[in-house]
Amino acid sequence: MPRMSRDELEDIIIEGLKVVSVTADEKALHEISGLSKGLPHYTHLLGLHAGRAAIRHDSSLLSVSHVKEAIGASIDGAQHSIRNAYHKATLSQRKTASYVETLLACAMAETDEFGFFTAVDVRDPMACVMKKNIQLESYAKKLHKFCEEERGSVLRKTEMHGRARFRFLNPLMQPFVLMKGLHDGLIREQDLDLWSYNNPQKRLFR
Repeated sequence: MPRMSRDELEDIIIEGLKVVSVTADEKALHEISGLSKGLPHYTHLLGLHAGRAAIRHDSSLLSVSHVKEAIGASIDGAQHSIRNAYHKATLSQRKTASYVETLLACAMAETDEFGFFTAVDVRDPMACVMKKNIQLESYAKKLHKFCEEERGSVLRKTEMHGRARFRFLNPLMQPFVLMKGLHDGLIREQDLDLWSYNNPQKRLFR
């Protein structure tokens, strides 16, 4: 699935809002483009619901508060297949199973240019989500389980130089997981570094 730069995604929002005479502040633009991970599908979805929120509040300036409202609506409006796969991946009878947290950490992990990450890449995001240091052994098996149909096949695994690497099978899943994490209060916008717009690398689709 081809990805767009954050600048390109933000242009989509700016142009769309012109129709209803609404502008967006920088943080709102950066949050939407950061959450979209290069995928215009989510830019359109978040932009639509954030714009509607601004209009409901009789505001001509779309702000981060409107984006927060849009996240919940965008989760509800996500494709059924995405919502169903997420449910299968994270369903557990035990509250301590931490499938939700592990999948969120995968969505936060640094990747290579092809979207792949390793179990080690998940460690720091996992610590961020769990609010404590986490040992790799405590979550590594879950990454492999996420590749199985029983867990919705949300990840794809490949072996490279004898080392397992993972990426989201459906690129649309990653932004959905991030939005769920924000909506459910597991992470904050600051944890995702969505507003680091002065970093040239962050202006791609990360």
